[in-house]
Amino acid sequence: MQERLPFNKPAISIQDQLALLEQRGLIVADRERAAFYLNFIGYYRLSGYFYPFQEKSKGVASEQFLPDTHFDTVLSLYIFDRELRLLVMDALERIEVAVRVRINQVMSMQDGPHWYMNPSRFTDAFQESGYEQILEDIKVASGYYKPKRSKPNKSDFCGHYYAAYNKPQLPPCWMVAEIMPLSNWSRIFANLRFREDQKEICRPFDLHFRVMTSWLHALSFLRNLCQHQQRLWNRSFTIKPMQAREWAAHFRNNGSLYAQLAMLQVFMHRITEKSQWGMRLFGLLYKYPAVPPDQLGFPDNWYKDSLWDIY
Repeated sequence: MQERLPFNKPAISIQDQLALLEQRGLIVADRERAAFYLNFIGYYRLSGYFYPFQEKSKGVASEQFLPDTHFDTVLSLYIFDRELRLLVMDALERIEVAVRVRINQVMSMQDGPHWYMNPSRFTDAFQESGYEQILEDIKVASGYYKPKRSKPNKSDFCGHYYAAYNKPQLPPCWMVAEIMPLSNWSRIFANLRFREDQKEICRPFDLHFRVMTSWLHALSFLRNLCQHQQRLWNRSFTIKPMQAREWAAHFRNNGSLYAQLAMLQVFMHRITEKSQWGMRLFGLLYKYPAVPPDQLGFPDNWYKDSLWDIY
């Protein structure tokens, strides 16, 4: 086991950060511009984009930059990744809305607007280990513990429920849909007691319920990464989407970013009419030719596949 040492790295000024980068071989043509971005992005965050431009020994990057590496080249990769996250979040928002609406539509038609308050709808294991936490999350997010106001503000729809009704204890599912994160809907779907419920929810998505379970888990993780501004471009994903039979070729390397994007595209095919999301992804990659698609797990001529509807 490696010996643990006290942390002793000092904080250094922006100008010293620039000097350190130049000492390591990075070409900084405009120091004032570079200082501006370091001030608002931060050295540590930007350092996550140094890797492809650093010298390597046995696959391990050193701190020394490759010859003719410019600050603006690293910055361009950072901006690409930020734009990619925004594009991914656009798809995730639409998918999240579609999933939670579908779950609640199917389940409420069987068990009413407060179906989620019926524990018998869920597996025994979930009732024992996760169900109460879901209800607690709903109470916190809906303002259940806040002092009840006689006239809630116009945007406080849950507050209006609590002010107007004394039972059931919690708001109807369509209100809960607006306040509960995708990760909880993923858990709810995975733990529904009856397979027929899951199959009916999956029907308009044309996905097997086991694939849906896997993909919702992967989508929740992807959404969390985007919300916390984590890198996407060079990530090997530990939460991997299961192969769907129809789209199996796109998920052979299901730990790649490409598999995550293919998963989004499959959903976008189902939930939007004439979706342009795939074309927008193609346009983003075209805009940044210095980002090779193969480094993101994209196969050759990926845009010619029928999944993407580009050519």
